[in-house]
Amino acid sequence: MYSKVLVAYDGSPYSNKALSAGIELTRCCGCELHAVAVVNLPDYAGTVAEVDDMVTRAREFYEKKLEGVVSRAAGKNVKLTTHLIFGHVGETIVRYAECRVGQTFPLAAHFHLFKASNNPRECAGGNLSAGIMPCL
Repeated sequence: MYSKVLVAYDGSPYSNKALSAGIELTRCCGCELHAVAVVNLPDYAGTVAEVDDMVTRAREFYEKKLEGVVSRAAGKNVKLTTHLIFGHVGETIVRYAECRVGQTFPLAAHFHLFKASNNPRECAGGNLSAGIMPCL
């Protein structure tokens, strides 16, 4: 079966549903659960200070959200590892799943259409705001 579950998390209602599914899947299968939040950096920035400020604000925002996610999983007796990464959302999540997490069963938010797959590339469809296709 799967050894790891990766949930793309942005705090939206859909990512919360994906997290709930990930927690339940982890409880049933005994696999590892990972949640990744991605900060979408601009293609072009006016100054380095502008990007640094964006990174600082994003860290503060997502660290609070991810702390809550860890507590939520702990309430279900599930250990959750969180990751905050920077880049273009869809591409970064797929690359992260392939390179860092290894064999995963990706879950993501923002589409109502679900597709079963253990290949992150088969699920890519854009970014979180426009959507990586969730895989259940």
